[in-house]
Amino acid sequence: GELLAHADADCERSTIALQPLPFSLGVVVIIVVAMVQLALVDPAIMLIGLALFPSLGLLNRYYTRRVEVPAAQAQARVGDVSSVAHESFEGVLVVKTLGLAEREIERLRRAADELRRERLVVGRLRAAFEPGLDALPNLGTVVILGGGAWRMSVGAVTIGELVQAMTLFGILAFPFRVVGFLLEELPRAVV
Repeated sequence: GELLAHADADCERSTIALQPLPFSLGVVVIIVVAMVQLALVDPAIMLIGLALFPSLGLLNRYYTRRVEVPAAQAQARVGDVSSVAHESFEGVLVVKTLGLAEREIERLRRAADELRRERLVVGRLRAAFEPGLDALPNLGTVVILGGGAWRMSVGAVTIGELVQAMTLFGILAFPFRVVGFLLEELPRAVV
């Protein structure tokens, strides 16, 4: 049962992390074109926008450290639940003959409760990580607006160029999210 659970759950986790990879070429092109355009609009605004990318790395590093152990424990609990279920179903004649149905139900309930507890820990960590990831592009737009307003006040950019820079940074939000999804799923896939 444990082998079957790992073959199923582990393969699924690994493939979920690989799903955004076909988009990666398009994402790289979008990032390069948007960054070149931002540099053409104003290099200072581009640098302001680029400052957010390290924050994605820091947020991911924090998340990875926190989620790795609970994710491994949750995967182990999947094996436990599968093992108990497999043993109970495989030995159904023995369980019925000896009247051990209640004992087996309790074993499965305990294993399922442990799995639920571990998955809730991972879910809470993920729930804390995803809003931060979604907030970063919005924060970037606000920072670019502030920096761009300052650049506009000194005559370095026009209103149109500032709007163009904010739109380009908005376009970068999708690749940002794809990279974030990959970084979010990677620790669980590694487990």
